[in-house]
This record gives sequence, structure tokens and C-alpha cells, in this order.
Amino acid sequence: MGWQDLHRRILEQGDALPPSVQPYLEGRGRALDLGCGQGHDSLRLAQLGFHAVGLDLSGAGSGGRAWS
Repeated sequence: MGWQDLHRRILEQGDALPPSVQPYLEGRGRALDLGCGQGHDSLRLAQLGFHAVGLDLSGAGSGGRAWS
């Protein structure tokens, strides 16, 4: 399974962030979302009160753009 398939499966779960980041969501602050794709997790982190910045260099993800 490639990373694009994995990402597609994650998106099918809705707006839930991966369980591995849940322990870090207690505080607020800054979040850097590397490999952000289209920015779904960055947006969710911003909605939770973080100053979120997403970066993805892949053309299949964000098209090589940065999100803030």
C-alpha cells in the first residue's frame, strides 16, 4: 500500500486526527503539519485553537504550497 492509499483511508475516517497525536492536544500553541496534503489536519488543528502551518512538497498533495 502506498502513502496515497493510506492517506485516502485516513480521509475516509472523517475529520478525526490520528490517535498518535491525541495526547498532545491538551495544550494550545503552534503545530507544524509536514506532508499536509490538502491541509485537512492543519485545518482541524486550527479549529482546535492551534496556530497551524501545513507544508507539502508533493504535487499530489498541496501542489507544493504551504498553508498557514
